Amino acid sequence: MTKIHTVELGGAHKSVEDVVRDLRVQREKQGRDVSLPSYLKGFGTDMPTFMYQLDKSGAFDDIPGGLDGLTIGKFLTLDDKTRWLVPEIFLESIREGINGSPVYNQLVRTEVKIEGLNAQIPTILPSKAKMLETPEGGVIRTGSVSYKSRSISIQKYTSGVEFSDELVQYTPLDLIRIYFEDLGKMWGMQLDGNAISVLINGDDVGGAMSAPIIGVETAGVLAYSDILRVWVRLSQLDRQMTTLVMNEETALKFLALDEVKKPRGAGTVTLDGRKVNFDVPTSADILIHYAMPDGKILFVNKNRALVKLNAQPLSIEGERIVRRQMEGRYASITTGFANIHRDGRAILDFTVKRTAGGANDFPSYMAMTIVDAP
Repeated sequence: MTKIHTVELGGAHKSVEDVVRDLRVQREKQGRDVSLPSYLKGFGTDMPTFMYQLDKSGAFDDIPGGLDGLTIGKFLTLDDKTRWLVPEIFLESIREGINGSPVYNQLVRTEVKIEGLNAQIPTILPSKAKMLETPEGGVIRTGSVSYKSRSISIQKYTSGVEFSDELVQYTPLDLIRIYFEDLGKMWGMQLDGNAISVLINGDDVGGAMSAPIIGVETAGVLAYSDILRVWVRLSQLDRQMTTLVMNEETALKFLALDEVKKPRGAGTVTLDGRKVNFDVPTSADILIHYAMPDGKILFVNKNRALVKLNAQPLSIEGERIVRRQMEGRYASITTGFANIHRDGRAILDFTVKRTAGGANDFPSYMAMTIVDAP
């Protein structure tokens, strides 16, 4: 009879199977990826302590050297109860890669669980719900809120690795975890690119939700006054920017501006009765990413620009390929991004000239006489 190795969590003794099953329930309830370390943190412990408890319970007694002697093969042949840990170890390596230096999580307001590969996203236009004057004893006049919806599609991303029997037998587990960490980094960069693409081009096929593009006074010249123009307008629309996104070449031009190199210090300015941060370079995060086109700076208000949609959290599956004497491990995630408001972001394009009230100027829905938020 297989001995069940347990660890103490929250005053109760739980097997690895109990822990992983509970973890999967948490992922399903929350509609997002929940890592094993974050799950353990809820019980006041961490991954090293968890593994130490398992080791002390005898889970790795049959492995010469215990934890330090783990190879892929020995890890995959743990007893039935402890083997529940296998996919979680690989998943954690992928997470470390994805979360190592991501951009997208600094651009999204929240993550939302959806069912399937399509979601209906609302577009709410409250222009007729504004405050109306009512005389004493008069009838309260009512406004209205317009509602539209659009269908958003997301994608399933997959990748995997197959190990030969020789690799399984002799490769230390820590080495193969490096591969999965690199896989996570590549996925993270791809998700970054997808998030930036949705911010620029919109989440719909026709581009109705694409970001507004604002030109500059002198085409080909990036001036601080052009940056301030976009920032001031977004602030007046209550869309204060939290983040600037640009590629490497644009970042070098931006950071070379005297106003950026020698900021005047933090301060506030009042716009329409609202106090907003005055010092642009220090009030916004600057993200540098290859997915941004040359000559463009993306202004983002992360609370009004983007959400992440999750249909299936990060998962991993395995199989034994007997004919080829291989072990396979395959990771997948089903996710995507959707816009919240069209004016939650804007693009400053310093390769084109702005004509006031004409080409490459603020669109009508960003005019101060309009309160719609498309």
